[in-house]
Amino acid sequence: MMTLGTTMMRPADGPGLGHLVLPVAQFRAWLARAEPGEWLEYHRGLLALDRTKGTSSLKEAERRRLAAVADHALVLAARGGLHLLQERHRNGDYSYWAVARPSARSLVHVPSRLPIDQRSEHPRP
Repeated sequence: MMTLGTTMMRPADGPGLGHLVLPVAQFRAWLARAEPGEWLEYHRGLLALDRTKGTSSLKEAERRRLAAVADHALVLAARGGLHLLQERHRNGDYSYWAVARPSARSLVHVPSRLPIDQRSEHPRP
């Protein structure tokens, strides 16, 4: 069950209910409509093991889907579109969160160099 709050979404209610692997398309759809600061729990468990063949308890198709979502999240974070966080509940039980950041087009453009008349007359130390 996915729960939608004002600022968060969870694909599962906890590790005891089994893994619900979020499809990449659903992850992308959330990101497309997410406001800056909204967050999504995209995995609950131990991501490093759950996404790895031979150590995952997931079915192969679910493991591949999880790896695709995790890879997609990493790429978007590297491009500045997301913050990635993890929350430890207990040993081997973590929540992995994606937090939406403002898109580049919504940020106010700050010039890298100010015009001469706006520069400080005092040199920097």
